Amino acid sequence: MKKRRVKRTRSRKNVRKSLVFYKISAVIFVVFLIIAATVIVKQNFLHPSLVGTQAVQSNISSTLSDANISSVPTSLPPPESPQSSTEDSSVSSTPSQSSTTASTAPPKNTEVHDAVKGQVPKSEPVSDSYFDNAVFIGDSRTEGLMMYAGPENAEYLTVKGLNVETAMEKPAINVGGKKVTVVDALGYGTYGKVYIMLGVNELGWAYSELFIKRYGELIDAIQRVQPNAEIYVQSILPVSKGKSEKDAVYNNTNIKKYNDLIVKMTREKGVHFLNVKESIEDSELCLPAEATTDGVHLNAQYCNKWMDYLRTHTV
Repeated sequence: MKKRRVKRTRSRKNVRKSLVFYKISAVIFVVFLIIAATVIVKQNFLHPSLVGTQAVQSNISSTLSDANISSVPTSLPPPESPQSSTEDSSVSSTPSQSSTTASTAPPKNTEVHDAVKGQVPKSEPVSDSYFDNAVFIGDSRTEGLMMYAGPENAEYLTVKGLNVETAMEKPAINVGGKKVTVVDALGYGTYGKVYIMLGVNELGWAYSELFIKRYGELIDAIQRVQPNAEIYVQSILPVSKGKSEKDAVYNNTNIKKYNDLIVKMTREKGVHFLNVKESIEDSELCLPAEATTDGVHLNAQYCNKWMDYLRTHTV
């Protein structure tokens, strides 16, 4: 009996040791899972989409979850404009809030011309027939232009949340009942002008060098598909002052940085740069509060200002 008791005691001790071991192992495993999940989540947020998710956050419905070549979006809110520019090569610079004073800021309601060296200069206005052989590529901001002010005979390859990478890789345009990429969709027609506005959805990318590299590759792809087209690359439009001051990613400082890269890229690729932001920005180089309901998307009035700029800046 005594031997049996000793064996039972040893067995219980062994069981307790095993339970402690398994508990410690389970805790280590759970900690590992938490760390792995955190890393994955952070990686997923390296490529956030402002034009698409932002509209949902502000209770504004965006349009075209799946875009057709000639489809028209349903409802869009208006965007806002960035802040000041300093050099030829920059599109707009965002002054620090502490350094901006009433004495140095331009007076309100003053027309702003934030010129960039090499941008397409102002020209005589053209009629909408000029855009009969044009195609517009962009995200939901370009969808707003199409809905509110775009020429009827132009074509539009627009997708909510589109960026320079997905334009080449994501089948999102319906052509003949089949989904193809934006670049592939270009091959179904012949165009004399290609207008592009991308960049706001890429502001959250980890490396701005990757953004401009991919943008250059997109331009190369468009030139291969439409070798005879005039390619117009438009500046990224600013966001509102309120949006810029509250958002660590989608702000006018980052937009200025990306626009500077776009200016340089267009010179290297030999395509036209359109400084469209100067058509809608206010005296602080931001998108006016009256132009938008969510700080990002343009309303009809400011889409018309944007379109008027395109009519008076051609080559």
